[in-house]
Amino acid sequence: MAKTDAQIVQQCQDWYRIDERIKAEHIKRAEESYQFYTGIRQWDPQVIAKLALEGRPALTINRILSIVNTLSGYQRRNRSDIKLYPRRGGSAPVAHLGTELIKHTMDISSGHFEMSDCFLDGIVCGIGWVMADRVYTEDVIHGDLIIRKESPFDIVEDQTNRAYDVNKGMRICKTFWWEKRQIELQYPKKTKGLKEGTESPAWAADRQVPFENEALDYEPDSGIFNVQGGSEESFRELKYLIREYWYKEWVSAVFLVHPATLSIQRLAAGDVKKAREALVTRPELAGHFRIVERPAPLMHRAVMVGDVLLEHEEDPLRGLTKFPFFRFCPYWSDGYPFGLVDNIKQPQMELNKRRSQTLHNANMTANTGWIADNIVGDYDQIIEAYGSKPGVVLNRSKAPGLQKIEPNKLDVAHFKLSLQAGEDMKDISGINSDLLATRPGKSESGRARIVRQEAGLTISEITFDNFNRTQGDVGYFLWEIIRATDIYSEQEIASIVQEGQLSDFMKDGKLDLSPMRDWRLGRYGVRVGRSVNSVTVRQGHFDQMLEAAKAGLPIPPQVLVEMSDWPNKEDILEKMKQMQQQQEQALVAQGARA
Repeated sequence: MAKTDAQIVQQCQDWYRIDERIKAEHIKRAEESYQFYTGIRQWDPQVIAKLALEGRPALTINRILSIVNTLSGYQRRNRSDIKLYPRRGGSAPVAHLGTELIKHTMDISSGHFEMSDCFLDGIVCGIGWVMADRVYTEDVIHGDLIIRKESPFDIVEDQTNRAYDVNKGMRICKTFWWEKRQIELQYPKKTKGLKEGTESPAWAADRQVPFENEALDYEPDSGIFNVQGGSEESFRELKYLIREYWYKEWVSAVFLVHPATLSIQRLAAGDVKKAREALVTRPELAGHFRIVERPAPLMHRAVMVGDVLLEHEEDPLRGLTKFPFFRFCPYWSDGYPFGLVDNIKQPQMELNKRRSQTLHNANMTANTGWIADNIVGDYDQIIEAYGSKPGVVLNRSKAPGLQKIEPNKLDVAHFKLSLQAGEDMKDISGINSDLLATRPGKSESGRARIVRQEAGLTISEITFDNFNRTQGDVGYFLWEIIRATDIYSEQEIASIVQEGQLSDFMKDGKLDLSPMRDWRLGRYGVRVGRSVNSVTVRQGHFDQMLEAAKAGLPIPPQVLVEMSDWPNKEDILEKMKQMQQQQEQALVAQGARA
């Protein structure tokens, strides 16, 4: 039985409150981690206030910034592309076409940069998110499939799911701000109920929010902007807090299966009876198709503002039951995500404390004070005011026996402890001299540096392994959504087919996408992998092949040129091809004369 709008709203709100309450501890850790990464708050405010009253320094020597940026920089310099590979019995042209379509999606949405930003979120606060979305800003007919990084503070996932894969859970909620005018245009029938729906006491955080030139005081915990000054009539632009829910429910589903091609089509409720009758009345179909009924998840999408349900869709992804959200966690321990920063906060605080104490001791040692037998009048005030200034001249007649107090020897214990804290951060994070490929005072070959760098990466292998897993999930989803929808028009696919010279998709001069739509070839005949997209790694591979060729391995020169990053290498390959053809023609002519 279909749920009413009120039931859907209540169900989503209940889920959100439960998941948000459980996730509150991680959100607190994540906010603190970003404060440490940016360096804006590595000290307790009460401690800073106390030190300020005592005239003592509170230094922030932010080592976390460089440690995080080193790992993020390594990922950015060694990016990889999503690539489809044919399985045994699969189709290489289908895999090639899928790779090109996914590459196009990543290109138009700057997907590599979005994935890198997701990686940065993950190593800082423990969770990074990207989302696949269909937008109509450029292509108003078919839309564009894009990859977009989402804030880890805007996504609340099913907290009962302890698996790394978010698809093992049943729900995900995304929160974002939307222009009131945009809501009115997209949901004109819902406009009248917006004011009442956003004034619900139980959902006060979703009330309309004024945006204007008046001073705004944002309260991140409540999601409310408090406006200081100005009247309500002066607000011309309003925004609403939107919550977009994606959730699955188990239903009894009926599928039409074609065993020969492994194709599976989920039947709508109104088509089940027709399909059964067709198999009974048409025996030729019964030999090729069969109907299977079994429990299966059904995806829903609900868009809400306050207590108002703006939109509800069943099966928004045309049979695909995977969420369009992809989570990256560098470390995942049975439902507990944490990032690189979590375990180096304490050493960072220790470093700040010890360096501040060292500076305080140095200041105290440099200005030890003065001693005198008898001071005439108020000359002691002059000594106090100017005694520590460079080049000061004091009068001993007004302060007999005046001499500077001999300073104690500077204690270096705090400084040494600060150095140890820095080393501890390197050891804990794994961002050590091996990963940085630096060895002070020693010179070594490039190959030796690469070997040490690879060895240094061993401690971060879990992080990159989880990121590769997330990237693979992105690739699988993109390929399935491309196959299942018309998000790429035939004209767009035809241009890629023509550019790649994929004759398998041309039949009688017309585009034939049946191999791509075919389940046996399109889904089970390919696997999602990665291809290297790094100049550093490609250069390393080229050097290895060049050394192998020098050692006598028969590697054709054309292969070496193709592996290189030389400018105009296409022109070089074309000239090599022409020279080879000329040599072959000369040999043929010589043989004919003989």
